[in-house]
Amino acid sequence: MSDDFKEGITHTGEAFLEFIYDFLGYAIPKFGFKWNKPPNFERNCKKIFKESFGDAVILFRSRHKDEFAERLSSFFKTESSCDIITYSDRFCKRTFKGKIPLMELITYCAFLLDTGLFYFMLNEPDVVHQLTDETFGVFYKYVEPYFTIVGGWHALYRISEQYVNFVNFIPSDIVSASASEVASVSKL
Repeated sequence: MSDDFKEGITHTGEAFLEFIYDFLGYAIPKFGFKWNKPPNFERNCKKIFKESFGDAVILFRSRHKDEFAERLSSFFKTESSCDIITYSDRFCKRTFKGKIPLMELITYCAFLLDTGLFYFMLNEPDVVHQLTDETFGVFYKYVEPYFTIVGGWHALYRISEQYVNFVNFIPSDIVSASASEVASVSKL
């Protein structure tokens, strides 16, 4: 395989891992921390990350931060030998059901961001690198079927933009009705 062809491939675990590194490099600094890719990181695939996706994940995470915090704190309160990789695997099994795969991927990325921020607060960024290295396997186990066709990444970006638009929707063109007007219409 020529190097030119390899750089254009976007449907592999390696491309997904680079996508996750780019995402965390975009999102983590927004919370005041400095993200550094692992020292041995070398880009081998075409860059596919878009900031609009990062914004959607940040928004999703902020809307569900209490739920993420509750799960993470309950994980640390248990006296089990479960490590963060096992916790991540359990999260993936609960999340990836194939019902809404692109939103499941946004949820997974929000989980990575939330967990990453937690470890940055603990001053343990190496754990984040360990966790992101596991995304290679997550791709092949859960995500690959949705990105083996041309347009998989485009669909992900469209879904993320639609999510942001939905969350930020302000019905400015809708005329508001008073309570008495609503009551009179409901009597009809």
